Amino acid sequence: MIDDVPHEKQPAELISKTPGEGLRYFTLSKAQTTIGSGPDRDIVLEGLFVSRRHAVIERRDDGYWLQDSGSTNGVLINGSQLEPSAPALLRHQDRIDFAGRVVIFWIRGVGTPLFPVELLENTPPLPEPFEVDSARRVVRFRGEVLNVRMSPLEFALVLRLYEQRHRVCSKDELGEALWGAPMVNGRRMPQYDDNMLHVKVHNAKAKLAKASPGLEKIIVSVPGAGYRLDIESLSETRK
Repeated sequence: MIDDVPHEKQPAELISKTPGEGLRYFTLSKAQTTIGSGPDRDIVLEGLFVSRRHAVIERRDDGYWLQDSGSTNGVLINGSQLEPSAPALLRHQDRIDFAGRVVIFWIRGVGTPLFPVELLENTPPLPEPFEVDSARRVVRFRGEVLNVRMSPLEFALVLRLYEQRHRVCSKDELGEALWGAPMVNGRRMPQYDDNMLHVKVHNAKAKLAKASPGLEKIIVSVPGAGYRLDIESLSETRK
């Protein structure tokens, strides 16, 4: 019987839950299982901040060991950062966060009061993936303050997009927020042009990318409408 086999030698798998797709099971049947967003990985996890070669799980005599493959945004096990140079022995029901894509490590045949779906749905909420703090004038990504130095206008741009993150901000709205629009003869007169706004957007995205590669993609241009923040792509594990 499978329960007579030491837990470390029983078949194991990673279990994820994707909105609209239900549970997905990834069996760890190989001596080494590669994980990442690249199409050549054994387990392909889609996500804005998942590296092409994110991590690897090695099956050894004493169990399954997880190692960060030098990913850009790291790996968390039950909320603790995994150091790239220090593989970790996985335990039944471990919650693994691959830069926003969360999976449960599951050993078949191990008695437990919870099922994978309960573990995935009832885990403590993650920090807001992206925040702009106007009082402290800082930007946070996954709970950590980013080392990003923006000009006052660049910060004002990102702040406006964050405050209106559930909709598209028009160019005129952003231009007025950054440069103002005084009333002249009863009409508001914009003090900007498209090139001025484009430069500020470009600079803000470049500085976000420098602080955390890939984060620049959060600012999305909507043709004919303006700009918006694509925070939902960072929050899929919270849905």
